[in-house]
Amino acid sequence: MAFTGSNKNKKSDSNKQHSFESKVPQEFPIVGIGASAGGLEAFKVLLEGLPVDTGLAFVIIQHLAAGQESMLTDILSRFTGMLVFQVEDGMNVEPNYVYVIPPGSTMTLADGFLKLSPKGKSLRPIDAFLSSLAMERKTQAIGIVLSGTGTDGTEGLKAVKTEGGITFAQDPNSAQNAGMPQSAISAGAVDFVLSSDNIAKELSKIAKNPQLVRVEIVSQEPKTTKETGLRRIFTLLKSSFNVDFTHYKETVINRRVTRRIVINHVDNITKYAEYLGTHPAELQALFDDMLIGVTSFFREPDTFLILKEKLFPEL
Repeated sequence: MAFTGSNKNKKSDSNKQHSFESKVPQEFPIVGIGASAGGLEAFKVLLEGLPVDTGLAFVIIQHLAAGQESMLTDILSRFTGMLVFQVEDGMNVEPNYVYVIPPGSTMTLADGFLKLSPKGKSLRPIDAFLSSLAMERKTQAIGIVLSGTGTDGTEGLKAVKTEGGITFAQDPNSAQNAGMPQSAISAGAVDFVLSSDNIAKELSKIAKNPQLVRVEIVSQEPKTTKETGLRRIFTLLKSSFNVDFTHYKETVINRRVTRRIVINHVDNITKYAEYLGTHPAELQALFDDMLIGVTSFFREPDTFLILKEKLFPEL
């Protein structure tokens, strides 16, 4: 059941010291939520719609200037039954907690701990966190971009999707500022385009998937089941697109299939293969996911400028 309203008894608990100690790594998904202008209302609606026991951890990245006093932690704690912490360097991430970036900081995730560094001239703290989340959690990374101007978050969502995670953007029609979510949508980096309250509902569904806690869903299934399911999927892809994925890298295949299993709320690879047989649009989506490639080299003018000014003259 979602939390509604403030919780005065919980407020003092939010000042408890959070863990900074090294623990045995746990397999649970982490949700990175980024926003800029107009993000406060979106944060409030999203958190208010979430149960307190999803098993997910929530990390909030808001554009906050250095020296700017932030009341974000106190404000958000009124809209969720989960404890809300302003992050301190080295804080350990645990499920069913909310973590808020402090002002003037860039934050990344490494080995389950949140690392802070001065923001400096960086204008993309959301990209920075989501990219680190993607590398750290792979298929257990969930990225969300809410209201804001500019393009911060687009590259981060691309990274999450490339590593097999799941991505959301706030419906631009429901956002106070549509720039950031629209940028991510236009870049093809988003799996779900929803209002904040519907993002909360979809997260609640995804969190119930019994397979989500596994880093690689397909690889954890019995070998014969996995092989049978994958053979059927490869056959469907070959017959529809004339591309044979049989000898593709196994980890890549696992991540792509894992993504689609969770997105479609399917329990296992056998059911997913059956689902593909009757849903051509999903077969197309899987095919598109299989072919995701990192081709930023060809889209970055700076790359060619460096070649022209530095490398070619030396050659």
